Amino acid sequence: TARRLRTDGNGKFLPALLLLFGAALSAACGQKEDAAAGAAVTLQIAEDSLTKTGARITLYNGSDSEIQFGCSYFLQTLQEEAWSDIDGEQDWTLELIVLEPGQSYEETLDWSSYYGELPAGAYRIVKAYHIGDISETEESYVKCEFHIDG
Repeated sequence: TARRLRTDGNGKFLPALLLLFGAALSAACGQKEDAAAGAAVTLQIAEDSLTKTGARITLYNGSDSEIQFGCSYFLQTLQEEAWSDIDGEQDWTLELIVLEPGQSYEETLDWSSYYGELPAGAYRIVKAYHIGDISETEESYVKCEFHIDG
């Protein structure tokens, strides 16, 4: 089970509740192989959860070490065979989620306030994470592609 920590404004982390709820289009999800960890960290969209305004995702830690990440993510769109960031107003809380090896973390994303309702097209969710201590390792990214039908 993931540990989710939230700052109390003084830089101290406090446990927070995980809110999971159901959220429907097509997704083909990717993974990020991290050679240093010797295993994969994957990101998937839950079947039948994808809408034009959100999705339920699962981040799986297949590495031999704990991974650390926040609640932030961003969306990209495929334009002329290249991925481009989608501009959006984003404010994130300062949370640190720690996921042990072999564990999964599930979260429901609602991007309507950041990106609005997505038009038809190819997209991907990009989420940053660190293998091991966040203050001692480089940031890696895991991605999951999906398609919104018109």
